[in-house]
Amino acid sequence: MRYASKIAVPLVASLFIVTSLAAIRAESPQTGLVAKQCLRCHADYSQESGIVAGSFVKRSRKARTIQVKVGAETYMVKYDESTELNLPAELAPKVPIKIDLRSDREDLWASALWTMPPIEIPKEQLATTEDIEALVTGQRDQDYLLVDSRPKLRYHEGHIPTSVSIPFTTMHTKRSELPEDKDRLIIFYCGGNHCTLSPMASQMVEQWGYTNVKVYHDGAPGWKKGGNILLTTGTYLTERKGNYVLIDTRGAEQAKQGFIPGATAIALEDLSGLKGEFPLDREAPIILYSSDTDLQLLKPAVGTIRSWGYKKVSVLEQGFQGWLDSGREAARGEPATEIVYDPKPLPGEISTGKFARIIEENPEDTLILDVRSPDEVAAGALPAAMNIPLDELEMRLNEIPKDKTVVAHCATGMRAEMAYNILKKAGFEARFYNDTIDIVGKQVYLGTTVELAEDTADLEAIAETDLEVSTPDSELCARMIRHGQTAFERRRYREAKQLFWKAILADPTSKLAWRSYDMAVVFALAERAEDDPSCIGAPDVPVTEPDGQATGLFSKEDEGC
Repeated sequence: MRYASKIAVPLVASLFIVTSLAAIRAESPQTGLVAKQCLRCHADYSQESGIVAGSFVKRSRKARTIQVKVGAETYMVKYDESTELNLPAELAPKVPIKIDLRSDREDLWASALWTMPPIEIPKEQLATTEDIEALVTGQRDQDYLLVDSRPKLRYHEGHIPTSVSIPFTTMHTKRSELPEDKDRLIIFYCGGNHCTLSPMASQMVEQWGYTNVKVYHDGAPGWKKGGNILLTTGTYLTERKGNYVLIDTRGAEQAKQGFIPGATAIALEDLSGLKGEFPLDREAPIILYSSDTDLQLLKPAVGTIRSWGYKKVSVLEQGFQGWLDSGREAARGEPATEIVYDPKPLPGEISTGKFARIIEENPEDTLILDVRSPDEVAAGALPAAMNIPLDELEMRLNEIPKDKTVVAHCATGMRAEMAYNILKKAGFEARFYNDTIDIVGKQVYLGTTVELAEDTADLEAIAETDLEVSTPDSELCARMIRHGQTAFERRRYREAKQLFWKAILADPTSKLAWRSYDMAVVFALAERAEDDPSCIGAPDVPVTEPDGQATGLFSKEDEGC
């Protein structure tokens, strides 16, 4: 049985409710009431009179009124049977809404109103991996601009060849970086199907008059999944300061003449036989470089390392020569020949475990800030979270309390990182969750760690479930290790031991699984002895490893002790 690589956290906090509204007042319908954030994608609203555009607050069917928030104020708009209502049966708070006002009334009275639909990309505007491959490799002779809409650091970490970085949050200030020819093909991509940065960017440039706009919705993950290479920049190496494994594939002899500081020299032909030398952490960024950007030369090695379960394998853009050409210094002498990986979190990054505890405990000194779009929030949200879409954040900072630590989240971590940078710049104490989050009903799934349920993790059920693995599965092994780590942190050592054993069954070559299991064995015995002192007795059943080798440990009832 395979488990979803996510963590479910109970929703225990009360729903966030807007309890204080600004004065609800009438306004002349000749004056357009438009929230600034609406103008980001709908610049034409500034030319319209007799409209209200903002976010939905509340609807009274009996009184036939709609409350709409525009900036810091809330307005009440009336409607009747003649009003054109383009509304769903149930309307979630903060969904974007536009209202056309009747010209024959002095107060706010709607002639038509509708919510803004979620961004949907027409099929003919979706670019495929094959499309991008044809453009990048030159198989398709077409002038194009490929835009990475993610935060700058994500671009530097790994981007599609030929792409340029224009983060979505800076689009409105970087129109000059777009082509003058508005018929030129522009393709936006971001962090995959769960990321809305590229669809929002495409919608924005269409508002600016560009006619040939596409979205590569599979994004960087889809490009990588298709067996293609992502490029890492020298800027990433400089800013991340060693939170990666950098391999000089030219080999030690050539590297002696000069290499990038921090690199490990391993000749390209030797890589395939050194799986055991790589970090146990399959999330470790692995970056290969040669003399220049020779993707065909390095592609087989990238494929090999990915086949070992490493998820972040890339090639240094322009290689060693590009490093020198940028004015950066090279190291001299004997390069390292053994890999050492000692990662440190990004500034402001919060771990999955800490974020899970914040969700569960809802501490008074912490605010969870959801920076997803209204349609994402309508599909499911953390009850205790405040929602301010990323593209509205800078204009709504006054709504966020400054006496709390703000923890931003989105769907993938990318918009959350952008929000963190905005918040820090504005003087807030801020953190961000740098992983995936899905909210389904009353279950919240975080990243690639453990699964929690109700008040405590349902780890016992996972530990007792049969595991069927025909070939080594490093990803499943990693999940079981993380399940076990959570059980261990909760001092449920027998369950931790069972989960670590399942990790071994998933991948008997995992040294981390064996070490974790060995650690849990001792604690599991102590836990069982507290419950039943008679379990400590003469050795009875020897415990063996999967290959039949005895561990030297014994148990009365196969407790792994």
